[in-house]
Amino acid sequence: MSYSNNNNNSSSSTNHNNNRGYQRSESTASNRSGRRPSRRTSVDVSAMPLEQGIICSLKDSFGFIHCAERPEEIFFHYSEVSNRHLDQLQVDTEVEFRVGQSEKDATKKVAYAVTTLEPGTVVWETEEEPDKMFVGLVDKNIRNDARGSGGGGNNNKDAARNQEGSIQLLIGHPADGTFDDTAKKGSMVRFRQEDIASDSKSRNNRLFRGDLVQFRVVLDRRTKQKYARQISVLLTEKERIREEKERKLLESATEEEGMVISLNNGYGFLKTNKRRQHVYFHYSNIILPENPDEFEL
Repeated sequence: MSYSNNNNNSSSSTNHNNNRGYQRSESTASNRSGRRPSRRTSVDVSAMPLEQGIICSLKDSFGFIHCAERPEEIFFHYSEVSNRHLDQLQVDTEVEFRVGQSEKDATKKVAYAVTTLEPGTVVWETEEEPDKMFVGLVDKNIRNDARGSGGGGNNNKDAARNQEGSIQLLIGHPADGTFDDTAKKGSMVRFRQEDIASDSKSRNNRLFRGDLVQFRVVLDRRTKQKYARQISVLLTEKERIREEKERKLLESATEEEGMVISLNNGYGFLKTNKRRQHVYFHYSNIILPENPDEFEL
């Protein structure tokens, strides 16, 4: 189940049920008669904090609200609902309410002055820096439960979807597809499978430890955890390792001149003026002139 994330700070943020799952417990019509329960509090709620959430469970005369600003499901009595008839209450209805101590048990919090909201009103997450793309290295990938577990494909996919990986922020790292090993390491952010952009060049739409990625960062209001959204791969781990090896080789390489003596499918050999052995080269290592039309192998 997904909830609307009506975040006005970022029109590009996508909707996620990030740590907002709950067990639905829908009531039947016989559970909630048209007569509103007589219980009504006389508590002054004006000084209580105002919060939002979504109804996640309905019982005979009470229910529970999945809070958007705290990792709790909070109790409410039907008599506290002021702008909706009892028969109109449903699981998944978005609500606004005051949070205070229970009159019966001061150690417990309950919802007072509950009012229903239009769908899509509740904000579940906010973008840390709107429109800014961050760069980081995948620190922990999501284990693919769909492989090697035999049967139960849908359940395995659901389990993998609910798992989380982590990405370490690289402060000030360029997003040009090159890796800078001098970039300062920042905090960790979490991600889920659905956070990987569909047009990402990740292998089978998966991320692996060491992949260089760019993404947006949002704060989950419920858990206060930071999550990566709209993740795309800048450089896979294999590409990064290969480029690092090439960079180290170039640091100790010598400049030579020669001529192409043979060409094959994607590679060839050079004869140089400084060594007897022929030198292998790959087409990907050819630096083309500004006008490619002037170059021909």
